[in-house]
Amino acid sequence: MAVQFKDNTIQVKVALNDTTIAWLHEWAAEITSHAQRNCSTGEEYSSQLRGSYANKVNSGKGEAQIGTPLEAGFWEEWGTGEYAAHGDGRKGWWVYIKGQASQGGGKTYRTKEEAEDAARFLRSKGLDARATNGRKPNYTLEKAFTVNKEKAIADLREKLGERMSK
Repeated sequence: MAVQFKDNTIQVKVALNDTTIAWLHEWAAEITSHAQRNCSTGEEYSSQLRGSYANKVNSGKGEAQIGTPLEAGFWEEWGTGEYAAHGDGRKGWWVYIKGQASQGGGKTYRTKEEAEDAARFLRSKGLDARATNGRKPNYTLEKAFTVNKEKAIADLREKLGERMSK
């Protein structure tokens, strides 16, 4: 009795690759959508920031990147000032002028009242100035990933199981 070996390596690799790449696109889109929905609201840049979250899948490497090109995405994720997630934010109060590029410098005020006085003065000169000591982190991308991680893993297991049972 002769045993014949049929090598299906190529077909299996193609099936695995096709399944995982389709899964990667699906879950990158889901995590992107989750980040868009959970972007902080009430801020003047929220709608622009929300719309800027996107993903890019590199099929050759089997990886996806999810994020935003906007500087505000950094603030959204890790916070600023006294609320910065890693404790490395600017301490004290300062004045932010809407539409002015972030400069990471400028005068720091000891009290909220001093900063509000300076902002009032700048507003009297026609500038849209606001006193702040930072904003709390929202961890938008981290939350989107964490919430979806287990569901995505279970989905991949299911899809691979279905595909390999054919």
